[in-house]
Amino acid sequence: MMKFSQMPVSAQDAYYCIFAVTVMLTLFGFVMSLVGKTRKSILITNSAILAVEFIFFSFLYEGYGIIHSANGGEISTAGKAFYDMPSPVAWTVLAVCLTLTALGIVYCVGWNKRHVGKTSIKEGMDKMPVGLCFYAKNGMPILTNDEMNKVCVALTGHTVMDGNALWQTITEGADRNGNKFIVSGDTPIIKLSDGKIKSFIRREIDDAVTELIATDVTMQYELGEKLAEENEELKAMNARLAEYGNNIVAITREKEILAAKIRIHDDIGHLLLALKKSLLTGASREEKEFLLSEWLKVAKLLASENEQFNMREKLFSYAKTLGIRLEINGEIPQEKRLSDVMFVAVKECLTNTLAHAKGNVLTVAVKETNKEYEMTCTNNGCIPTEPITEGGGLSSLRKITERIGGTMTVAIEPRFILSIVLPKEGV
Repeated sequence: MMKFSQMPVSAQDAYYCIFAVTVMLTLFGFVMSLVGKTRKSILITNSAILAVEFIFFSFLYEGYGIIHSANGGEISTAGKAFYDMPSPVAWTVLAVCLTLTALGIVYCVGWNKRHVGKTSIKEGMDKMPVGLCFYAKNGMPILTNDEMNKVCVALTGHTVMDGNALWQTITEGADRNGNKFIVSGDTPIIKLSDGKIKSFIRREIDDAVTELIATDVTMQYELGEKLAEENEELKAMNARLAEYGNNIVAITREKEILAAKIRIHDDIGHLLLALKKSLLTGASREEKEFLLSEWLKVAKLLASENEQFNMREKLFSYAKTLGIRLEINGEIPQEKRLSDVMFVAVKECLTNTLAHAKGNVLTVAVKETNKEYEMTCTNNGCIPTEPITEGGGLSSLRKITERIGGTMTVAIEPRFILSIVLPKEGV
């Protein structure tokens, strides 16, 4: 059986290199078990393996070193015994040591993953998206994660070296190197040069330790800006809709007036033709009286077109027709979009006073403030015994009220009250 000393020098060199690497790996596993605070049995086992490998390698290399040395020397009995051992035994010992070392390292790595050690807190902090820094009263960093170091590099050009200096930069000197303040003060918000937006909070945990937190609020800030833009667009759209709602009544009235004018124009044309015919051919007394009555009708229509619309008189006239006494306290606004709504509301209350409440008095109170008009309508009729269901009239009134930004409420206790609040123009 070939001895280890009889192996070629190149094979011996390869053996020593592999064994040296094995010893280094065993030392690495020993350090891992020591730092990770694994079980004592594992620590003792790694220590024993490391000691055996070191002794074995020392005696085995003693013979090689003396024999191949230029100066020569005497080999100890143990060194000669190890150097002359059968080569299969030597390779078996190497394989066993390498296997035990690998198993020890795998076990230590698994132990560190499953248990909390000294490095676990730092590793967990480094994986957090929030920047964290704990520093002493004099500014000396105690614990800082990777995210806070990245933020510090963006602000100062270097990692965290002084907590107090970093906070001073955040609150006073962050507006440089492409960074800019969005909010300053005790809780600053800074847009970094890479486009990320960070919100900073500092708090004192105790007299000796201060915590600094940097939170990424890029998404929230962008959503806030987008929401503000959409609100502005909605505000402009609401203004256009309100203007359209204000104009639609006037447009409808203008269409009706135009249709009436066209009808009057046609009637006058027919009457002129009839008058011309009667003058040329002669007309009977009955035909002349008929033409005169038709001309009187047209004259009345033309005269009524120039009469100014008086809302108060119209409402009192309508109330008189229904046999209801109408009392209006306060001035109806001159602004047309408001007076139109109040006109519809009073007419609806007059109708409901007679049809549902069986009353004969309707009281309307109009109050004006700097920003709005408030109108309340009450009657002397029967108090409703059940909640009022808004039908066609009240439902339509609510729609035209809310269309111009107003509010409408209906109450039945202690009596029936219809209340409408209308904002003034520009409010």
